[in-house]
Amino acid sequence: MTGLRKAGANWVDGDRFFDRKAELDVLRARVQNGTHTLLTAQRRMGKTSLVRELLRLLAAEGRFETVFVDLEDVRTAADAVVEIGVESRHVHGAWARIRSGFANVLRGIEDRIDELAVAEVRVKLRAGIDPGNWRQKGDAVCAALAKNESPVVLALDELPILVNRMLKDEDYRTTPAGKQDVDEFLSWLRKIGQDHRQRICLILSGSIGLEPILRQAGLSAHANIFSPLDLKPWNEKTALDCLAALAETCDLNLPLAAREEMCRRLRCLVPHHVQRFFDSLDESLRLDGRRRASLDDVERVYTAEMLSIRGQADLDH
Repeated sequence: MTGLRKAGANWVDGDRFFDRKAELDVLRARVQNGTHTLLTAQRRMGKTSLVRELLRLLAAEGRFETVFVDLEDVRTAADAVVEIGVESRHVHGAWARIRSGFANVLRGIEDRIDELAVAEVRVKLRAGIDPGNWRQKGDAVCAALAKNESPVVLALDELPILVNRMLKDEDYRTTPAGKQDVDEFLSWLRKIGQDHRQRICLILSGSIGLEPILRQAGLSAHANIFSPLDLKPWNEKTALDCLAALAETCDLNLPLAAREEMCRRLRCLVPHHVQRFFDSLDESLRLDGRRRASLDDVERVYTAEMLSIRGQADLDH
């Protein structure tokens, strides 16, 4: 693979996304079969990028509509329903039905909204969804998606963070009220997956495992409709190929021995860490006015950059 662009710190897709073909194929097959998936991976493994790339490919093919919802900053079930509604605005037929169902609060919002109106939509939806009616409103949003001409893939990212936040108080202790809230929310999510099977396919993902959190709270049964998939680190061949592709794009002479040494130093080949190491090496050589990396350069950059305070903060995940 050539022409690989540097990934940066955020999720990637398209020409910044590298490999993971096998995992993409598995997820695609699950979506086509209507299988709900619980995707887990530690941070920086590329979990969000994998889901985003799958959604991009599915949308390009035109067989599915896709909705991606980031729950990392969400605190309640009502907030989660708001975010699902907001992120469904690109599903045009569904959005018209959602607007109709929230006509009292979405008055004046056009069928097609631009990014500048998203904050306003979020505020208005939040005004119409509260702890007393979030389940009813959530049913209406998902029913609007299920009636879409094409099936919808609904990806909920960082669901375990939301569940953990709902369960625990300020001292990180599980509370009875938190358990009740999570029980109700996950029961609703489970019902959505069952009632709209073949119309809405759910992909739940998170950097912390959902099942251990639910087991600790005695709520494990809620995860049993989701087929687990654990995203692993790259193998050495994939990491070597990625480094070679990045080197070609950046016009850096990076011999195989240097790439192998980079992999040996990292040991666990987390995709972000591999690309972070390359970025540091590339920038160091540019500052020196050189475009060929040696084993000494690899060692120097690993010690001075990757093991520095700045590098450690990145690797601590």
